[in-house]
Amino acid sequence: MKKSFILCLLLGIISLSNLILAQTQSLGVVGKLYTKAEADQLYGPVKQSISINTTTLTNLAAKTPDYILFNVINNSLYVLNSSRAVLQGPATAVSSSQVFKLFSVSIVKQLIQQGQSATTSIELRANVLTVTNGDYTLEEASSCPPVCP
Repeated sequence: MKKSFILCLLLGIISLSNLILAQTQSLGVVGKLYTKAEADQLYGPVKQSISINTTTLTNLAAKTPDYILFNVINNSLYVLNSSRAVLQGPATAVSSSQVFKLFSVSIVKQLIQQGQSATTSIELRANVLTVTNGDYTLEEASSCPPVCP
């Protein structure tokens, strides 16, 4: 009985340490580019879209080193930096429990470069948030929390 308890305790500690370690390590490149047609087929139609000037988005991306986070809350676009500080949105802070979609800044820049459109759309679909510029759409974001830089 005592050996089982110790074994369970050790496994629990190992699991927690792995979770903490995963939270503190780099997430790598987060996000994948699709054509708009592929995104529509994979993720369904856009239910809500909010446009942002691409130059504005580029400037916001320059304010965060590795990751940028998006969400639409009460029909307003929020953009956060890697530390979850609000870069754009009607409120100056958001709850730490509010889930945002996280993408690598490098993949957002790639989207902008390939899309070459003056406006970028942050889109809510059935179960995902996508970012579209021109004929390209970005998805496969991480949810923060639980996975935050």
